[in-house]
Amino acid sequence: MKGSVVEIICPACNAVYRVPDKKIPKYRTVKATCKKCGRKITVHTPGYKTVIPKPVSGASPQAPSPITVEGMPDSSMDGIQSEPTVSAGFSYGNAVRFAWSAVKRDPVLAIVGMLIVPVCIQMVFEIFNGPVPEELWSVSLVLGLVATGLELIVTLGIAGICLKFCDGRPAGFKDLHAYRSLTLKYFLSSLLFAVICFIGFLLLIVPGIILSLWLQFYVFVIVDEKAGPVEALKKSYAVATGNLGRIFGLWCLLVLINIIGMIPCGLGLLITVPITFIAWGYLYRSLQGRVPQMI
Repeated sequence: MKGSVVEIICPACNAVYRVPDKKIPKYRTVKATCKKCGRKITVHTPGYKTVIPKPVSGASPQAPSPITVEGMPDSSMDGIQSEPTVSAGFSYGNAVRFAWSAVKRDPVLAIVGMLIVPVCIQMVFEIFNGPVPEELWSVSLVLGLVATGLELIVTLGIAGICLKFCDGRPAGFKDLHAYRSLTLKYFLSSLLFAVICFIGFLLLIVPGIILSLWLQFYVFVIVDEKAGPVEALKKSYAVATGNLGRIFGLWCLLVLINIIGMIPCGLGLLITVPITFIAWGYLYRSLQGRVPQMI
């Protein structure tokens, strides 16, 4: 709450509403409906208190349970203007500086976890699959499925590490496999993403580029909210809507940074690739209105 204004953020699409507190009765829990996605939002208004009933004499103690008093019925937030979800503190420079600071803070996790481990998975697959005769295509298929599964798990882990960096939470190598239960969701989301973007590219290329920029945050959504394939793509679109220029601008900057990283025999990619991942996580959080603090 800021002064006489209450900030309400929709948990589904991250739309931000600034509501004069006089519109919301005190000491109550108010329910409203987001104009952008239709999600029901519960708001604990100023003065809201949790009431714990006193135990009856002789009765066994019970865990305290809050009493929620419902306020006015669902309203549509008519007249409330949604604000841009990207904080005014975001800039391309801040995104890159934040990512560079995170790499410097934990270079082993950033370089090994975000680049060397995925490369090693592919190299091991090539080493084992190389000598396999063509007639044993089933063996190659099994090896390919194993390698793909490991790559999916590690990619989810990298997304999780990026979000932990952005949230100021500790991250470690165990996070590379911490989200393995979401592998199927990620695989199906990736297939759906590929199909949608392919259709877009068939429509004179530009629509495919726009769709890929809108939907590319789905892996962060899956890790962040355990969302299913369709929901992840929808939420990525909801987060990115209205910020296409900002997303494209950061994409161009990161492409340039990685081109520069390739110049010294590709050694610079050891730094620029982790910076790219973390910068995208920074942008995702920023699009949610949660710009991370500089480390």
